[in-house]
Amino acid sequence: MTSRLHRETSALILLADFTVLKGALRSPSPKIAYRMKHFVRLAFCSLALLFLPGAASKNYQIGIRFHTEANANDSGVFSSPVTVQYPAAHQAYVEQVPRVSERDVKGIYPFPAEDGSYGCAFYLDGTGRLHLEVLSTERRGTCLVVFLQTKLGVHHVGDLLIDQRISDGIIVVPRGFTQLEISALEKEFKTVQQNQPAKPAKKS
Repeated sequence: MTSRLHRETSALILLADFTVLKGALRSPSPKIAYRMKHFVRLAFCSLALLFLPGAASKNYQIGIRFHTEANANDSGVFSSPVTVQYPAAHQAYVEQVPRVSERDVKGIYPFPAEDGSYGCAFYLDGTGRLHLEVLSTERRGTCLVVFLQTKLGVHHVGDLLIDQRISDGIIVVPRGFTQLEISALEKEFKTVQQNQPAKPAKKS
């Protein structure tokens, strides 16, 4: 019952968003046309996923979100301001909708980092792997911004420089997690057993 209510509520929200976006697409301004069409496609895909068997059936206790850096001209509806460290600390914008989230994660491999915090490798399912490959091709030279959401709030873990195409479906965050956050991740996701974590991507 809860899952069904969640799907129906999410569908209504997405339909409302789509109605707004559809109207905005009639705007003659070419500056936002591409972004509008991108979000309409996301809305259609999300609606389809909501009604697949088992969709939205898992209630996650923790959220891990990977957002791509957005164009400053897209501020407002499509993006939010955030401070990133690449190439030096400055304010940037990230897309509102994460390209990869906890729903795409099938396993993790946490490890201690040199600065006393913890890093973690996230192993993605087929859908997440495809999203990662696309974004790492399209957004090379920009940042992938990592957020962790718990009951205590949202933690900006760090920023990963996208400097190469990633086709193996693994996102490695080399540092930035606390021990408590790692414990929460281990309760939520299966821990992958291996001798060494994957080679970390460059972090700004």
